Amino acid sequence: MSEEPAHIRGIPASTGVVAGPVHVYRRVRYVPDGKLRDDADTDAEWARFEAASRVVRLELDRIAAMAGDDSEGIASAILDAHIHILEDPELRKSIRAGIRTKRKTAATAVHDSFETYVRLLGATNNSYFQERVADLADIRDRLIYRIQHDAQEQALEPVRGAILIAEDLTPSEILELSKQGLAGFAVQSGGATSHATIIARSLGIPGVVGCIGLMSVETANGEEAVIDGKAGDVWIRPDARTREAYARLRRQDATRRRQTQALVGTPCVMRCGTHVTLRANIEFESELGHVRTSGADGIGLLRTESFFMEEGAGTIAFQRGFYEAAVRACDPEPVTIRLFDVGGDKVTDLLTKEANPFLGWRGVRILLDRRDVLREQLDAILDVAGQYPGRIRILVPMVTDPDDMTALRQEVETLQEARMQRGDAVDSSVPVGVMVEVPAVALMADRFTAVSDFFSVGTNDLTQYTFAVDRGNPKVSGYFRHHHPAVYRLIATAVNAADGAGIPVAVCGELASDPDAAAILVGLGIRELSMAPSAIGEVKARLLDAHITTLSSAAMRMIS
Repeated sequence: MSEEPAHIRGIPASTGVVAGPVHVYRRVRYVPDGKLRDDADTDAEWARFEAASRVVRLELDRIAAMAGDDSEGIASAILDAHIHILEDPELRKSIRAGIRTKRKTAATAVHDSFETYVRLLGATNNSYFQERVADLADIRDRLIYRIQHDAQEQALEPVRGAILIAEDLTPSEILELSKQGLAGFAVQSGGATSHATIIARSLGIPGVVGCIGLMSVETANGEEAVIDGKAGDVWIRPDARTREAYARLRRQDATRRRQTQALVGTPCVMRCGTHVTLRANIEFESELGHVRTSGADGIGLLRTESFFMEEGAGTIAFQRGFYEAAVRACDPEPVTIRLFDVGGDKVTDLLTKEANPFLGWRGVRILLDRRDVLREQLDAILDVAGQYPGRIRILVPMVTDPDDMTALRQEVETLQEARMQRGDAVDSSVPVGVMVEVPAVALMADRFTAVSDFFSVGTNDLTQYTFAVDRGNPKVSGYFRHHHPAVYRLIATAVNAADGAGIPVAVCGELASDPDAAAILVGLGIRELSMAPSAIGEVKARLLDAHITTLSSAAMRMIS
């Protein structure tokens, strides 16, 4: 066993610095178990599946209850989605056919049925759906384990105060481990927007994902490890100098958290009098409580992909309820609703195999091809907008052509006219904006000002397309350079075009949540930033003590 320090760089997932003993976690995997011999066996195998399914459902209910209020409802929402997966009629039908018709064992039928969905989600062109593969795998592995071990639960070893090292982690595992006192985690796979990561952030558990080669490092349980969830660093067997440096960081981090918490409710007005609006990025309805507790000025990005994963969630009634809840949660501030970034009344009918999915059928391209999906979502949004005039903005994803915006705006106008003819309440001035996330749009932003009421810069995809790098791929994560001058130059070009046309421009990508990057963005002329609610305090603290002259000079140096 090596005694040398090991340093692994990964993708920052959940901020915080923590040290503790290593606990290496390896999940029990599926073991192929052959074919059935006769019809009597199929009855027994279906009964085994049913028994395992009941145990998994009870276990998910127990884990949800265990989560309590720790994550303000986020964990419950994610586990509800897991229960929908477990009880999905089409999935159960596929498993039953595998047992009854194809004479597979229950474990094999579950594995093969889930594998179909895993392949489809993995091949889609949207990182949100790709990272839901872990959710499917969680339910699959739990079912198979219960089937192959007579429906007994897979016990997790105690990890109090430990740094967990694993290939990956599922949402239910991170919840269970948090209750055992998990101090932090580092995983070889996983993404920054996976459900396990979202829960870890909501619970305040520091973590790093995408640590290539992590499981190949010689590591024994009990050895010391340090992780920095903000920088993405993992140290195993750190030397004395490293331990001392990170001890200072932990003390600084604790002090900073106390200071930023005290700023909730304080307007973000810089020393020079410049006001910057700080809004929240929201994905789940259960996150809406964060808007007020973080001191956010409304919602700058309301993602709508997550509730399309649930049965019945794509209906107008479901959407209307979600949007209305968002408007009420941040009264009197506005809500910017991003249109569905994948599309489809059923996820599976749109998960088509593409040779190059990130350059394929996504965003507004899908919505204009599937007008039924677009019209249903717009109808729900406009219904709520009519009840709460002046409170809703519509954001259009993955725009690359002004003609697409023209076509989408025509859909909005047509629906508004129909509402007026029916005598429904109408907000006739709902702003419709372009999400600037493709370099071509930033470079030619003056062409889009005529068809857009505002811009919102999505720095995640803008960076990804600028550097031709898949931001979710740990093999090339080092090339994903948010802070590169090229990204800031593109943003500056969009800001100049927006200023010239007199339309507002915001930033809603991850760059906005970095205090130093936020300062540069304000120096470039941005006056609205939208970020994870947990980041608002630190960004506000950074800006309150700044002067616009200093930030403008720093921004000019960055792009020159």
